[in-house]
Amino acid sequence: MDFAVTRLTSPIAELRSFLSGPYAKARIVEELFLKADEMGRLLNEMTEYERRKADVKERLQRLEKQIEEGERSVASIKDSAELDHLASARQKTQQLRRQVKHELRHLRKPFIKFAKLARASGYALSSGEIEKFNQYLKDPFTALATEEQGYPKLKSILRRVGQAIDEGKLRLKGSRLKKGREEIDEILNKNKLDHLHRDSTQTLSSIQQLLSSKETQTAQSRSKQVLEKLEELRKQREMVRARVDELDKEHEQSSERVDEQKAALEKIVYETFARHIDLKL
Repeated sequence: MDFAVTRLTSPIAELRSFLSGPYAKARIVEELFLKADEMGRLLNEMTEYERRKADVKERLQRLEKQIEEGERSVASIKDSAELDHLASARQKTQQLRRQVKHELRHLRKPFIKFAKLARASGYALSSGEIEKFNQYLKDPFTALATEEQGYPKLKSILRRVGQAIDEGKLRLKGSRLKKGREEIDEILNKNKLDHLHRDSTQTLSSIQQLLSSKETQTAQSRSKQVLEKLEELRKQREMVRARVDELDKEHEQSSERVDEQKAALEKIVYETFARHIDLKL
């Protein structure tokens, strides 16, 4: 056994000498080639990212242009006479809605309490009055705007509310009782709501006429179509923007790997051949 080991000692020594001599440099050169190939692959990868990013950005520009055109179309449609008149009428409606609510504010509490007495003897309302009464509670503007001239249903309801107050069946605290009585008196005896009723009726009628016109319906349909298309384009834009960010991140990561490979190559060359190189990318 000792003889066999002795025989192997010389070949092993020669192998070690070879590995630390000429083959060591060959192995280093092979490693250099592998790293150079890897860096080439990474550079190609970066080029591919740039190409794909250019395509995606071109798509993003097309989407931006389509969105701008769509927004101009929406603005143009909204500027049409029919939709402009409709928008003005709706704005007027909102103003009147606030005014009606304000003018009837002192009746809200009496109405809520009267709802509990509506079925009691002497205070019963007709089916039409019950419907209108509930409407005054939920939507005072529409309730008043859809009344006939002189708002007879409201006055009929107020007479019953006033009767319930006078008979002590509908009880309110001092200030609310006083303001409720005054409000009922002004509406029943001083026609307080005449001007507001007329404006509300006319505005609601104007909106109904505009909505029923063929021109308005066409403009609204076109506006809806363009808005739906715009919404879809904006969703696509967000997706494309996200893709651009994703490609930027992937490109940055590849760039970092290239820098690492470049530094490793330069270091190996310097340590092996005592020569400094600067790889220009």
